[in-house]
Amino acid sequence: MKGMKCVACGKTAKPAKLRVDNSQVPGWKCPDCGEEYLDGVAVETLLAIRKLKAERLTAKVTRQGNSYAIRVPMQVVNAYRLKDKKQLKILPEEKRIVLEI
Repeated sequence: MKGMKCVACGKTAKPAKLRVDNSQVPGWKCPDCGEEYLDGVAVETLLAIRKLKAERLTAKVTRQGNSYAIRVPMQVVNAYRLKDKKQLKILPEEKRIVLEI
């Protein structure tokens, strides 16, 4: 969608990257009045991630041949829309490992 009608002023809102919960998500912003609208899929993702933050999830390390794998809970896979063979960046820290999409 190239734009959408702003319900506040009636002008056309333009596609934009919006900041929500320290994340950048797709949406639309009206250049006239500044009203912002989130993409529906982005809202679903944000809600799923917000729900995950309230849970205490664990991951299991398993051996696969000469390598090790981290088994990620399905709630995380679904919330972040991960797919098979998706490559993640590994950011090692002193007492934790951060996986970045």
